[in-house]
This record gives sequence, C-alpha cells and structure tokens, in this order.
Amino acid sequence: MKSRLSPQPRHALLALLLLGTGVSAGQNRPDAPPPPPTFKSETNVVVVDAVVTDKQGHFVRGLTKDDFTILQDGKPQPISAFALVDLANQPPDRAPSSRPVEPDVRTNERPFEGRVYLLVLDDINTDGVRSPYVKTAARRFIEQHFHDDDLMAVMYTGRSNVGQSFTNNRRLLLAVVDQFFGRKDQMAQTMIRESRSSARGGGPGSPMDDVDRQLDAASTLQSIRGFAEWMGGTMPGRRKALILLSEGLAGFTYDDDSSIFGNNARSRIADEMREAVAAAAQANVSIFTIDPRGGGALLDEEDTELRTGADSLRALAHETGGVALVHSNNFAMAFDRVVADASSYYVLAYMPPADKRAGTFHTIDVKVNRQGVDVRARKGYASPKKTAVAQPAAGTMPAELRTALNSSVPISGLTLTVFATAFKGDGRNASVLVGTELRGRDLGLTRTDASGRLPDQVELTYVAADRKGIKASRTAHIRLSLKPETATLVGDSALRTFQRLDLQPGTYQLRVAAHDGNSRHIGSVLYDLEVPDFIDRKTPLAMSGLVLTSALSNPALVAAYDDRLKAVMPRAPTALRTFTQNDEIAVFAEIYDSDLKGSHIVDILTTVLAGDGQAVFKSEDGRSSDERQTKSDAYSHLVRIALQDFPPGGYVLRVQARSRVGDSAVSRDVPFTIAPR
Repeated sequence: MKSRLSPQPRHALLALLLLGTGVSAGQNRPDAPPPPPTFKSETNVVVVDAVVTDKQGHFVRGLTKDDFTILQDGKPQPISAFALVDLANQPPDRAPSSRPVEPDVRTNERPFEGRVYLLVLDDINTDGVRSPYVKTAARRFIEQHFHDDDLMAVMYTGRSNVGQSFTNNRRLLLAVVDQFFGRKDQMAQTMIRESRSSARGGGPGSPMDDVDRQLDAASTLQSIRGFAEWMGGTMPGRRKALILLSEGLAGFTYDDDSSIFGNNARSRIADEMREAVAAAAQANVSIFTIDPRGGGALLDEEDTELRTGADSLRALAHETGGVALVHSNNFAMAFDRVVADASSYYVLAYMPPADKRAGTFHTIDVKVNRQGVDVRARKGYASPKKTAVAQPAAGTMPAELRTALNSSVPISGLTLTVFATAFKGDGRNASVLVGTELRGRDLGLTRTDASGRLPDQVELTYVAADRKGIKASRTAHIRLSLKPETATLVGDSALRTFQRLDLQPGTYQLRVAAHDGNSRHIGSVLYDLEVPDFIDRKTPLAMSGLVLTSALSNPALVAAYDDRLKAVMPRAPTALRTFTQNDEIAVFAEIYDSDLKGSHIVDILTTVLAGDGQAVFKSEDGRSSDERQTKSDAYSHLVRIALQDFPPGGYVLRVQARSRVGDSAVSRDVPFTIAPR
C-alpha cells in the first residue's frame, strides 16, 4: 500500500528518520536490571502489552503466563514469551535551582529503561483562540510527569518546520510547545475555506465546507499513522505512548462496544482511522487522547462537530489500548494514567498462524483468569506485507552500525561518553569538536597476532541532523595494534578520540555510533547540540563551549587528538565530569570579540559554584582588545583549578566574559562532581 501522507507530515518524517528505519538491539550490563524487552521487527511474532488493573485502577502484580489467555480472531494462541515491566513510578525530581545547569556530556553507560512518549499537538483541529489550553496542558505533563530517564518527542499534525526529536531535555521540549498556535481559527480558517470553496459553489456551513473539515481530519490521521510507523521503525517492540492533544476530528462516529474494523461503514475518515489504528498496533503504540478544552467543551448532542470530535478521540484511544479524556478537567488523572500505563505492564508474545493475505487485520483479545480486574491491550494487528530486505553494498558500514544510528534510543553494548563543543569556524560555520571516550574493557582486545600484538579496528560514525535532514556526517576508522601491556592499560581506562564537524548555527541531534571489530559490540549516543551564531553583530561578544581536562583523567591511549587544541591545552580534553580531590582540572574556552570601535578591555571571570550557589573559587583576567587574534577575533582562555580544598559534592564551573564598552556579556556553565580521593 502506497503511503498517502500529506506533503507536510511526510517532510517532517523524512527529516526525523535520519537514515531510515532499523532494529534496535543492545546488551545489558550484568549488574543492571533488564530493560523493557524488545523484539526484532523481522521475526514472525506478535507482541502484546497488557495493562491489568483492579477496580480502583491500581496495577495488578504477581500474575504469571498461565493467568493469561490470548485470542486471535477468537481462537486461543500459545504464549511463547512473557515478561513483567515494572518501572519506578515516583514523581519526577524537580530541579533545585530556577536556572538548572544542563550536563554537557551524554553516555550510554546504563541501558535505556525509561518511558517513551510522543506528544502530538493537533494544530490543524485546534481553534487559535484556544491555543493556550494546549500549551498549558502540554507544559503540565512535561514539567510534572516527565522523568529524567524518559524520552519524548514533540510533533505537530500540520506544521512540519516545528518539532523536537526524542530527547530528555525539558527545555527543548517546552520550547517547541511554546510555539504552538491552532489553525482552526474562526476568522483566518473561514477566509481560507471561503477562498477554497468559492470556485466550487461552497462556503461556511455548506457541503463543501464539510468536505474541507474532513480533509483536515484525514490529514491529521495520516500524520498519526506516519508518526506510529516512524516510532515502530526506530523503536521496534518497545512500548510507546502517543499523547494527542486535540479538539477532535470531524466526520467520524464511534460506538465503544464495537471495533472500527468490524464497522461496515466506508468513508474517507473511517478508512484513515483504520489505517492509523493498524499502524499504531503494528508499532506497539498506545494512543492517549486529551481534549485540552476540558469541561469547557460541553457536549451538545445537536452539535455534530462536538459529538464526532469526541467520538474520534475515544476511538483512537480505545482501539490502541489507551485512554481518552474528553469534556473533563481531570488532567492530573489522565496524565497519571499515561505514566502508569507506560511504567507497569505485562509483555506477551505469540507466534501467529500463517497468513497468506498480507495486510489482513486480525483481532486480539487478552483475558485474565482473575475476578474483578480490567485488561487493556491493543485490539488487533495487520499482518505485515512482505518487503525485500536491502543488502548493504560492499564497503559500506556494517549493518549493526547502521542499526545503532537508526535507533531513537541509545544502544549500550559498547559504552560511550560523548561531549560536543562549538568553536568559531570559517565564515558563518562553527567548528564543532566531538570528543568520544570508549570504555576499554568493552573492546575485544584479547587475540594476539603473529607479532604478539593485539589488533583491533573500531569504526565510529558521527551524524548531525536538523529537521530538514542530515547536515554533516563523518566516519572514522581506528586501527589498533597494541602491546599486551598497553592493552591492559586501555582495558582499565578508555580509548579517546576527537573529530570535527562544520555546522551552521542551529539546533541539531548528533548521533554517535561505534562498532568494535573484535567483540562485535555496538554502542550509540544521542546528543542535543545547539550551535550558536558566532558572528551575530547584535552581540559583539561570543564564547565557545567549555573544554575540560585533568591531571589524572588521561586514558592510556588517545587515538586521534585535535590539532587545534593540542597547542593550547596541557592534556587531551576529557568527557569525564567526576574528579577526585587530589586532581587538578583545566578549563579552556575561546572568547570572540567583534567590537571594532576602538581599544577596550574584556573582563573574563572563572568561578566554581557550590550547590548553594556560593562561589568557592574565582579567577579574574582582563584582556585588551589589542591581544585579539587577527583571524578569529578570539581570546584564548585557560585556567587551572586544584581540587584539594573542595569538599566532595556537586559544583558548577562558570566562565563569564564582559566588555567594558557597551556592557556586552556572555557566559557558559558546566556541572561537575568532586569525589573523595
């Protein structure tokens, strides 16, 4: 079946897919709890998540495989796999400071065990005057219900140039929410419809106006289907929650006691609804629908638009195992249910009977042999169509590495720690330094060659993409031939390497994936990267990111150093952010001064702030504009900080620059921790 996505949603999806779809896979640490189970998408298995609650709505634990029965098309199926997922569901920790400092490093040291949300804001079917309702509800979920270990993406049903791919950064998520504005505006939308339908003999309230509303509903359902397919491709098997904030879709009626797939009614909206629900079922996506108007949208049975809007929201939720909140102000209950359902559930898998008719929808009914419980699970699935599997051409990256790059969750088989720091580059470009540390004991340095050395090849791929697609990529091949004693040192520490990417100012998702040729381990990290505009003449002062190193953090091997920093830093930069009291750290930054009005002084202040905000270290440096390097207008700034007098705990390293002319200022922060020696 060919995709019928409208142009805008299609473009948004293509930008987010980055490299296409793949199958996520990972390896767990022996001492870590197992993450939610995943299943490869190409295997012939049906996975069903079941939420079992008592009459009070509390999750029922302690069930076994023998307590469940799965019926496909009314016939019992043997359960081949069974697991309980029970994540911690405590209220998320709130940042103690009104100005939280975000970490500048990312790591995949722990397997991803959080919840996965896609927040969809329906700008097509929301009245512009009620846009604040949507923003208030969305902000409430992110600020009060979203945990630090979770992942969320934010998408619009209409605007393709606004959105945020999967991240745990609340600031980035909220920034996209704050741009929301509904398009079902009483004045603007009426004018659009009038111009659309005038040539067709229509107008507001006419049959052609109803057609326009149904086209909007169809476009929204196509977007939902596309979002589900995207999540299924980048996170196959894993349970996912799609939270739709919408006033509902026109042209669809629904009876809670019957399935939309058993409904003989045929219409454009009904067909699109079936396809959206089928895609969600195939991708293991539960849809939670919320009317942000709350109790303000009083249901009038004579108001067809209100009635069908509520029906469409109930249908999407009920058919996919989610929950609908319509004509109610109890948002806290709805959001608590979303989190609870994403936190605790039973995973059931079975091998379906052979089906020669691709695309056929099969009903699923999950039953539990307990009295007084309620079971919510998806209502069915569509048998997948057979597609040819593309084989990688000779000389291309290993399939496992491409899989890691495609995954929207980090892969933890090969432990990586990554930092990215933007410096001024050529023209308007920034030169982004990407530092990667690979944990030595994960590398397969065990087999010696004829010379007695331990050879290995590690392949790293870096991809930076914005909403329009991939903007920069690079692959590095690190060939190792180590003496046994050197391999032992690497195994006890890390392998460190550096690469540069040239990027225009903007917001990117940086994906770093590594593949070890000996152990066949795979690791990946997703990094939210914001590249500043270093030549914005409205702000004469600009600053690079901060780069850290320490006397005791040097690994046994730096595979590829950065020539630009080698001349100015005492040691190779590090991605570590925990140091001991007997260590000394050094911080480096470049300050860019484009003020050409005359000779002046720029004051540079380096401070270390304790948890209570008090400065426990200060270093002041005044620089004359006459010292600027001609090519980059930069001051190089390096400060060493001995840690022996700092009590163990969390700190913030801050570098500030302020011009004595015009009071222009800029600053950068990095959090770090001091451990006992």
